[in-house]
Amino acid sequence: MVEGILRDHCYLDGEYHDAIVWGLLRDEHYASLKPSEDNRVLAVGLEDFVSEDDKVQARAVLAEHLATADRTALTPYLEQDAAPPSTIGPAERGAA
Repeated sequence: MVEGILRDHCYLDGEYHDAIVWGLLRDEHYASLKPSEDNRVLAVGLEDFVSEDDKVQARAVLAEHLATADRTALTPYLEQDAAPPSTIGPAERGAA
């Protein structure tokens, strides 16, 4: 499905060209696949390729990194006392 059109997005050969942004949901992708012996999706079913154990491990690694690294854009979500960014007013963000 067309999600959007970026007008005059790139300049090539002396002309501006539009770029089209397409979107495809996972279920739509799976439905578009044709059965074959080397089709990994159909071989394992429509489940995720990544096991739940791998997801848990990845979340733990990310949480550890965010806890030890410098502040990031996610810091307000990790701090228990901080208000969510959507409730912080412009004056509190330092906007003039």
